[in-house]
Amino acid sequence: MLQKPQTQLQWTRGDIAQTLFQDYTPEGIERFAVLVGRSVDTLQRLAQVAVAFSPAVREEYQALSWSHFRAAYRAAREHADDKTASDPTFWLGYAQEHGLNCDALAYAAHYYSPAVVPTAPVKARRAAAIAQYQAAERLLQRIEQQVRLFNQMHARAYGHRLVLTVEPLPAAADVQSAS
Repeated sequence: MLQKPQTQLQWTRGDIAQTLFQDYTPEGIERFAVLVGRSVDTLQRLAQVAVAFSPAVREEYQALSWSHFRAAYRAAREHADDKTASDPTFWLGYAQEHGLNCDALAYAAHYYSPAVVPTAPVKARRAAAIAQYQAAERLLQRIEQQVRLFNQMHARAYGHRLVLTVEPLPAAADVQSAS
């Protein structure tokens, strides 16, 4: 999958800006900014994002836009004291896994708490618990259907009925919160 042209353009701009900040004086950078119609702050932001993400990381998350990378960079800086959240690739992975747009990623990062952002094993356990609950619910419905059928067929012919007493299953919401 190739990156969108706009994302590729932003990476090119960022790589050029990175070179500018390494090799030129502030006056030279200001002249260049005027020449290309960008502010020095914009060039600084482009350079910071370009420095933060190696070409390998850019390739790994090529489905995401450059703005995702910028949001991930900001999120990592915002959570510099947190071992997990200070890694910008954590945020890229989170955005990719959950299909978040840039604004949703920024929102998730702003309200981040280690207890709020579930890890993959927690999500897998929750999904497995929900699947088990749904399977149990379907099995119970089939058993109830069989008992009704038995009673319809045999009650009149033989005069006996089956009585089925079943403990109710907990609500699906209870299963989700318990896992």
